[in-house]
Parts: sequence; C-alpha cells; structure tokens
Amino acid sequence: MKAKERNRIINPSLFFVSISFIALVLFPKSIPMLRLGVSEFAWGVGDVILIVVFILYFGNIILTKKIEFQYGTNSLDKIILSYFIIIAYAVVIGIIRFPEKTIFIIGSYVKYFEVLMVYFLIRKSLYIEKQADYLIKIFTIVSLGVLAISIIQRISPPIYLMFWEKIGFKDVMFQENLIAGIGWRLSGPFFNPNALAEFLIIAIPIGFVGSFLQRNFIFRLIYFGMTVVSIIILVLTQSREGYLGFLFTLLLFIYYSISSSKRYRKNIRKSFQYSIFILIIIGVIFFCFRVLLYQRFIGQTFQGSTGLGTSAYERLTAWETGVDAIGRYWLIGVGFAESSTALNEINNLVFGTHNTFFRVWIEGGIIVFAIFLFLLSRIWNWRKTSLTEPWNYYKYALISGLIGLLITGFFGDTFQDTEIMLSFMFLLAILNSVYQIQRENNLENSVKSNSIYHSSSTLR
Repeated sequence: MKAKERNRIINPSLFFVSISFIALVLFPKSIPMLRLGVSEFAWGVGDVILIVVFILYFGNIILTKKIEFQYGTNSLDKIILSYFIIIAYAVVIGIIRFPEKTIFIIGSYVKYFEVLMVYFLIRKSLYIEKQADYLIKIFTIVSLGVLAISIIQRISPPIYLMFWEKIGFKDVMFQENLIAGIGWRLSGPFFNPNALAEFLIIAIPIGFVGSFLQRNFIFRLIYFGMTVVSIIILVLTQSREGYLGFLFTLLLFIYYSISSSKRYRKNIRKSFQYSIFILIIIGVIFFCFRVLLYQRFIGQTFQGSTGLGTSAYERLTAWETGVDAIGRYWLIGVGFAESSTALNEINNLVFGTHNTFFRVWIEGGIIVFAIFLFLLSRIWNWRKTSLTEPWNYYKYALISGLIGLLITGFFGDTFQDTEIMLSFMFLLAILNSVYQIQRENNLENSVKSNSIYHSSSTLR
C-alpha cells in the first residue's frame, strides 16, 4: 500500500470493518432467520458485509501469495490466532458426535470466526494513531446506539418490538416474556439482559477515559453523559452477574488510573478528584434504585424452601451438572456449541452452563480449555506494555473490562456471545496496533539518535 493511502484516517479496509462492527452490534438480527435444513441462524447485514470483505481479502492473499502487516505481528496475535484455530478441533468433535447438527455447528463457528476476522483486519489496516482514534470514535457511536435502543425499549416496548419485526427479526417472544417477567429488564439490541450488561462493562471504562482526557468540552460532556446513562441502563438490566462484574471493573480501573497518573507524575490530582466524583455519581444512582437493586440482588436470590430463588437454584443445578459433564468429556470435549446438549443428556436441563469456564472445557476438552486460560493470562499480562497517553488509560480500561467479564463468567456464559467477544477484540486490536506503531517509532527514533551520536563523534 502506498504511503499516501496508509496515512488516510479512513482507508477502505477500516471503513468496511467499521460498517461491519456497527451492523453486527446494533443490528445483529437485521435479516430474517436463515434456515438450512433443520437449523436456524440469526444473522444480519454486518455478517454479510464482513464475509464478503474476508473473501475479497483472502482472494488477494491467494493472488499475491503474501500477507502484509505494516508493523509486523506479535506474540499476542499468534496466541489469539492459535485459540480460534484450535476451536476448529472442537467443531470436528461436535460434527463427529452429532452429525445431524453439522450445519448448525459450522454456522456457529462462522459467527465465532467473525471475531477473528475483525481483529486481524484492524491489525492489518491500522497504520497511524489517528486511525486508532477514529476507531475509538466508532466504538463510542456504537455505544451510544446501544444506549438509544435500550432507552426506546424502556420508554415504549411496543415501538421497540415493532422495530425489530420491521427489520426482519420475527421471534420476539423472548423480549415479550422479559417485559411481562421480572419487573423490567432491558436488553437493548442483544435480546439478552446479561449480554447488554457485559457490553456496558466494556463500554463504561471507555466512557470514563473519554470524559477524563478529552480536550474538547463538548466531547467530554458527551462521554460523561454516555457513562452516566450506561450505569443507569446497567442497573435496569437487572443482571446480577453484570452488577458484580461492574463493581470489579470500576474498582480496578480507578486503581489503575490513579497509579498510572502517579507513575507519570501528572494528572494525579485530576485523576483522584475525577475518581471521587464518579464514585459519588454511582452512589447517587445506586441510591435512587436501591429498592430494585435489593429486590434483584437479595430478594430474588435468596427465597423459597431451598433458600434460593428460581434462577439462583437453576444456576446451582447447572453448575453441578456442568461438573458432571466435565468429568465425562474432560479430555476431548463434547463438541463446539454443544455444551447445552451435554447438560440436557445428563440432567434434562434446557438452559446452558451459566459458567464461561465450564462451557469452554465441556465443549473443547482440556486442550482448548488450557489454551483459553493461556490466552486470558496473556491479555492480562499485556497490561504491562508501555503506551503513551491517552492510550495507556484506554489499555487499563480494557483490562479492567476483561476482569469484569471474567467475574460475570463465573455466573454466566454470555462472554461467548459474538457481540461481546467482538466488542472486546475490536478494542484489543486497536490498542495492540497502537502498541506496535509506538514500538516501531521508538525503534526508529533510537536508530536516528544513535546515528546522530556516531556522526557527531566522528566529526570531533
């Protein structure tokens, strides 16, 4: 690619990745259900765009016989690639065990593989930091879109349901059940309150960074408003796992923001004051919703003859059955996307494992589970990389979000949802690209400095 094209803030690849990301997150079910044999798939415009872009990109690789990464790849890229490739092993196991579900298993893997497509398209196409800033703004736009859809759901459920029917998604019974069910549970474009909560766990720290570091007052105000509304929407999801994940995310991010400011000996006072201000805002929001929070967290968790509420008891049953499933399939797994089938065979359960770690182990066996843990540890260790501001704060925002997601992972398996993994990997690809760019620039500056030094020594 020519230097002029590389330095454009929006190049063709980033443009199509942006459009795909917006469509995949905001309109995941924007096309009528795809039926192949006995299998049904929820898909959307973003899936179509991304698959076409990938085919064109893959075709270019075949024709040119090379893959170009301007600043190369690193160990994190290779681990991420290895994990998604090893998942193909679980796909094969699933097809062998359940040949009648072949189309469903392959289709589910394609959706999963889209996350990898987005990650490496960003890694390949991001050349300058201004492009990274552009993608952060795309993520912000998506976050605002998620909030807007959630607000519409809160204000007028009929309009919300009619909207999804009009764009092609007819199966709205799940949403209707939610509306008639426990109080009011917002789920936005994800059709799952827990998924909305997990997206907000990723988005809220990004809002913190924007409202803290944006120089433009209007942008700072937008990010602050996005953060406050996100916290309110999070409360209205009534997701208990989301509440726990957010608590850990918040505390970890505040710790990192203050310690990072102290290390660079700048913004210490500003960071500390802002952290106190945010805690006060959150305290006010929680106080306003204290009855809802108490009923959802305590009242509906501990009740009945067993001492546990219905959903809490179902989770406990799912975990016990999950342990049994791991005992049966610990070595090679039951197959990709088939953990629910395993639990159903063991204990006639119609719901999932309600645990990310159980689900990965049951579906992929010990090898996939080990690589999954290794990937998580590698991302966690990635926090030690050195980035300049504001990217250093974005890095800590992402790492804090990861910990929040892992906390929710002990109580649910929504982390495997495409929209949640996609949002996380979208940000990780941006920050890893920025790291590579800054690393390369530092090396170039070091070489130039040494060259100047040697030249001056020779003249002397």
